[in-house]
Amino acid sequence: MKKSAILFLFNFFVISSLMSQNIVLNEFLAGTDTCCDDGTGEIEDFIELFNPGTTAVDIGGWYATDDASELTKHQIPSDSSNTIIPAGGYLVLWASGETSRGALHVDFKLKKGGEFIGLVLSDSVTVVDSLTFGSQTDDISYGRVPDGGSWWSDITIPTPGTSYAGLFVEDNISLPSDLFSDLLLYSSPLAVSYTHLTL
Repeated sequence: MKKSAILFLFNFFVISSLMSQNIVLNEFLAGTDTCCDDGTGEIEDFIELFNPGTTAVDIGGWYATDDASELTKHQIPSDSSNTIIPAGGYLVLWASGETSRGALHVDFKLKKGGEFIGLVLSDSVTVVDSLTFGSQTDDISYGRVPDGGSWWSDITIPTPGTSYAGLFVEDNISLPSDLFSDLLLYSSPLAVSYTHLTL
């Protein structure tokens, strides 16, 4: 009986660790002026998580912290369906310091001048992902480019809970109906230019 229990716990922690390897800190905002509304009408900092894996992951019972010496600073409630991150999906933790606003609100705010952010498994010791950032600018978030990637960049239009693209196209552009038929008339390569807005 004891062997079965030990085997079960071993498998549980191994599977949890493998699943957690997919979850990453993807974007955060540590300086707010007009962005972003937390859904209650309040403007708050946020921490966006991304699941690049092929299975959903429930982060209920995990910890979020802004202190590397206190990994269990805030435990994410485990009794909420809101804590499930679908495959290829996002989840936003609001760093409002007001846990009464909901399961996805953590009891700390992010420091605009820079600090640590960490995501920790329910075992209270396994760090799933973490980063230390420097001074931030109001309403400009910092995120991985592309989603889940290894490169971080300023994002001038924060996108909590959604993907962002490096190429922004002007709204309501109308292309001539004969554009593509005209292109077919050219037998030599065409030089195409576009404007790429740096995030």
